[in-house]
Amino acid sequence: MDVLVPRSHSYHAMIQATLAVLALALLSPSAEAAGDPRAGKAAFDRKCASCHKVGPGARSGFGPQLNGIVGRKAGAASDYPYSNAMRGSGIVWSDNTLAAFLRAPEQVVPGNKMRFWGIGSARQIERSAGVSAAIPIASLSCRLLPKESPTMFSHVTVGVADLSRAGRFYDALLTPLGLRQRRVMPDGGPPALCWIQPGEALPRFYAYIPFNGQPATAGNGTMVSFLAPSPQAVEQAYAAAMAAGGTDEGPPGPRPHYGEGYFGAYLRDPDGNKVQVVHRGDLPAASA
Repeated sequence: MDVLVPRSHSYHAMIQATLAVLALALLSPSAEAAGDPRAGKAAFDRKCASCHKVGPGARSGFGPQLNGIVGRKAGAASDYPYSNAMRGSGIVWSDNTLAAFLRAPEQVVPGNKMRFWGIGSARQIERSAGVSAAIPIASLSCRLLPKESPTMFSHVTVGVADLSRAGRFYDALLTPLGLRQRRVMPDGGPPALCWIQPGEALPRFYAYIPFNGQPATAGNGTMVSFLAPSPQAVEQAYAAAMAAGGTDEGPPGPRPHYGEGYFGAYLRDPDGNKVQVVHRGDLPAASA
């Protein structure tokens, strides 16, 4: 989410104002009174910068970028995968709607997929909400996570030697499962590709060049298993991935020794990483 600054203001002024508000929202009462941009920057770097960006060239990453929120419709940043609930809420952000959302996100936007951690007191929210020239949602210490996490994982990674080759393979494998590539924001690490379920922040699957610069190797006993919505999707994913350079480790079919309705296929990517595509018809819908 973003910060509204009059057009005549420079980016430098915008950032300074934003950091001053951060000091109000994140720090002790004495620091709040000062509205110190340096203190705000330290708080932002410590608590928010891993999720949010602000200033020239800011782009959305794990959380929305922070340039321009007041007066804009909720879910309007084009480069961030908001929940359907947020996109369809019809809210236009103002001092009042921001303050209300920060107090009770689920009440204001039922079914939204984000949670704020470490929100300040209502007094701090009200204090910052009155500064319409520079109010960022991220002025409150926040982390964006799914409210109802369907899995235990944040993300899974595999090492690869050739990103273009890996991209072709995993696009072929994962498209029939409903997953899509998500642009990876430069963060100082090695080049990477990422796939997610559209509209969901987590979990994520990454293929990347190893951090240590050494050749990518496949782990003996390591496998990534992707959930398929149907046996037909297992077959489609397997066929597409084999055509994109995969190596067979077990064709699609039932595996009754794992359970009635368990339908899976096994293969390796071009770098030797073992993957599975599986439909868990053996589990009740509530626990699958």
